[in-house]
Amino acid sequence: MSNSLCLHCGQGLVIIGERFCCLGCKAAYSLIHKLNLTEYYQYCRLTYNTAPPKVVSYKNEINYAENVIDLEGGGHKIYLLVDGIFCGSCVWLIENALNSIPYIKAARITVSTNRLEILWDGSKELVTEMANLVARLGYQVSPFNLELVNDQEVQKEKDMLKAIAVAGFATAQIMALALAVWIGNYNHSMGEYLRCFLHIVSGIIAIPTILYASRTFIQSALNGIKQRRMNIDIPISIGIITTLLISVQETLRMSNYAYYDAAASLTFLLLVGRYLDLKAKNKARAGIRAIMFQQPNIAYVVREGNIVCIAANAVKEDDIVLVKPGEKFPVDGTITEGESEVDNSLISGETSPIHVRRGSYVYAGTINLNRSIKLKVEKTGDQTTVAEILRLIENIEKSKSKFVNIADKISQYFTPTIISLAILTFCIWFFQYHDNFFNSTLHAVSLLIITCPCAIGIAVPMVQIVSFSKLIKQGIFLKTSDALERFNQVNTIVFDKTGTLTAGAPTLLNFDDFSNEARRIVASMAAKSNHILCKAITDKFDEDIFDLEVTEVKGEGLYAKSGNDEFWLGKKSWCKIEDQGQNKDSYLEIWYRKNQEEPRRLIFKDELRKEVKKVIEALKERYDVILLSGDRNFNVTQTANVLGIKQFWGEKNFQDKHAFIAKLTSEGRKVLMVGDGLNDALALKTAFASISPKTSIAISQNATDALYNGNLNSISTILKVARSSIIRIKQNFVLSVIYNCLAIPIAMMGMANPIIAAIFMSLSSITVIFNSLRRY
Repeated sequence: MSNSLCLHCGQGLVIIGERFCCLGCKAAYSLIHKLNLTEYYQYCRLTYNTAPPKVVSYKNEINYAENVIDLEGGGHKIYLLVDGIFCGSCVWLIENALNSIPYIKAARITVSTNRLEILWDGSKELVTEMANLVARLGYQVSPFNLELVNDQEVQKEKDMLKAIAVAGFATAQIMALALAVWIGNYNHSMGEYLRCFLHIVSGIIAIPTILYASRTFIQSALNGIKQRRMNIDIPISIGIITTLLISVQETLRMSNYAYYDAAASLTFLLLVGRYLDLKAKNKARAGIRAIMFQQPNIAYVVREGNIVCIAANAVKEDDIVLVKPGEKFPVDGTITEGESEVDNSLISGETSPIHVRRGSYVYAGTINLNRSIKLKVEKTGDQTTVAEILRLIENIEKSKSKFVNIADKISQYFTPTIISLAILTFCIWFFQYHDNFFNSTLHAVSLLIITCPCAIGIAVPMVQIVSFSKLIKQGIFLKTSDALERFNQVNTIVFDKTGTLTAGAPTLLNFDDFSNEARRIVASMAAKSNHILCKAITDKFDEDIFDLEVTEVKGEGLYAKSGNDEFWLGKKSWCKIEDQGQNKDSYLEIWYRKNQEEPRRLIFKDELRKEVKKVIEALKERYDVILLSGDRNFNVTQTANVLGIKQFWGEKNFQDKHAFIAKLTSEGRKVLMVGDGLNDALALKTAFASISPKTSIAISQNATDALYNGNLNSISTILKVARSSIIRIKQNFVLSVIYNCLAIPIAMMGMANPIIAAIFMSLSSITVIFNSLRRY
């Protein structure tokens, strides 16, 4: 062991050899020094025009190990709150620094909550090394707590309101003193020393007020300069400080005018604009943030006849959980005892409670309204629906839409350009027009203030946040950030029938006609499939089933063998039945065959959804609507005729559906596929855009761009929100560009003083915010 200082942080004795004080420093050294940050600098320059934060010394005594979550099968996970993340560059640096450590399996950041998730193998205590690494990169780290995140947002609003109150009060006093000076100068009734005294009083009020109230801008600007990262607060801070310094200079010179009123008013107006921006963002995120608080912290588990209260994250699959009236479900599961009403609005978006009883499936975060019920746990922790919703939101944040990339490209060059134009403005007025230093500086300061990349920067995110929140409230979840753009371009909609246009809850009508043995075999085979008709069979059979080895062929059926017996369950063709056009009725059907015995038909009734006719009629006015189903041609034809769909095809398996969607795509169509079954998964993935109900099987959910609550009105809602959001994004861009094209020459021509500039800058951002918040 050497007594050398660590190569990376320069502190502490070496404890692992190779002249590094810890594993974190070794990883950071490998990333930052050995690679010379070539990849990172290039990434920052091309994408964000920023440089990485400097590594600083850091000492931390927080016991992070208390917050570590043990994973089944080994390994650990923790959520940390990281403060100081400004953009994708910060995210890139933190994630890559952590992922370079061998024992870390994954590290990812969610920007909306600044949540860092780390998964690793090894001891729990290693988490301290990881947290210290992030802290040495220049970020404040603490155990993640949803309530803490919300408290921080509330505190930010309170702090900004205090700053506004202080700046507003001071501005009123300074304006009163300035008015007295203006009147005195106008009618020559004020003496030189009295005027100087009033300027000094104004300065005594203004200087501490501005330093306190504008610290939001100044601290952000200093952080940007320290880390060589350009941001809008740099020109704002330059404008405020320059105006203040000019005022001090004019006071010392005993001039007729000082501009403390301008500096104070500028700070007040900018704070009002920034507060409205913060308030609007927090309001828009409220729907998303509300979901994050739906998971209760405790659960009542039934063990050996006793009710035990434990932490919700300690509940295990197959536990029996008691949920009392008024309590939230801590897990996803199936009710085993009792019946009640449940507020399911978190999942479905519907405000009316639903009735649940034995066999009903309930979701974590929903609320039990009437009676105590017991449920068998099926999903806990990160596997629950609430956790899945959060993952969808995180996936959206990790990707970028076309419009966000455009805004990023504009914003990264905006601040350097504006500072250059401000210098040019000063030079033109001072050297070409021979104006005095004071006026030339004011014109330059006005340009710095009046120009506003904020409007461009929030043009897309504000619309996305508002749109996602609106859809979430209705039980609709987008899985990709560019989903709205693609939904907006759709011109053809292809619907599956069973479970999509129909209620998705078919009832088996003739099971009693089968022998006990046949029913048991059919139910045993059906239990191995997620097909909607197989679920209807298992719902009808309450007895014990055989443990058969079953093979499923997509879009065809099931096969099983037991001893010398062979069994088929599925389509006619699968059961080797020649279709001669018999059984022309509206029932859904599957067939069962044992060996070479006569096949038997199982018939099901599945009604069309009550809203489907209105939805299809509305969609046909704007889109080409096609029905593509694996059901019998007779049923598909009948459904198409009822709904007025002119293009329809039946008896299509998953390969046929994929080929059909691919053909439409090759013709230049922008196809939206709506489906829910195994038969639809490949078509959903192939389509330009896709939607599935939340009740669909996992493979369909993974292939789709959006999940909806099962009500087909959601399709119209998604498409309407997509159209409106793209229109608003374009409107925001146009408003921002027009504003800056007008503002820059006005400021350069000396037609705007700092106060007017501040008013118009705030108005530009507020206009974009209110345009984004307008009702759809």
